[in-house]
Amino acid sequence: MFNHSKKPKPYNRVMYRHGDLLITQINAIPEDTVQIHEKIIAEGEISGHKHKLVGSAQVHIRPSFLNDPINDNSEIWFNAFDEIKIIHEEHKTLEIPKGVYKVTKEQQFDPFEHLIQEVID
Repeated sequence: MFNHSKKPKPYNRVMYRHGDLLITQINAIPEDTVQIHEKIIAEGEISGHKHKLVGSAQVHIRPSFLNDPINDNSEIWFNAFDEIKIIHEEHKTLEIPKGVYKVTKEQQFDPFEHLIQEVID
C-alpha cells in the first residue's frame, strides 16, 4: 500500500550560467566518454574567445567527437577535483565548487522556420 504521508525528497539541481553555457552539477560522468587534454569547454565562433577551466579539472567528450572542434560536441562533461574557475575574455570569471558537471550550449528556436540553432557567442 502507498503511504501518502511521506513527501518526496526535494531535488535540488545546482546550475550555473557562463555566457551561452549552462553548467549543471550531476552525479557522474557517463562511462562511454573519453578524457581530453584541453580544458576548453566552448569557443566563440566569431571572436575566437574561449570558455576555459582553470584549476584541477578534467574534460570529457564522446569518442566520436575526438577529432572535431570543441563546439561540434553536443555534450561535454567535466570533473572539478577542487574549486576551479571558468574564464572567458568577455564574461566575468565564474568560480565552480568541486564536483561533476555537464555543459549545455544555449540554443534558440525559430517558431516560424521550425529551426533549432545554437546561440553564437
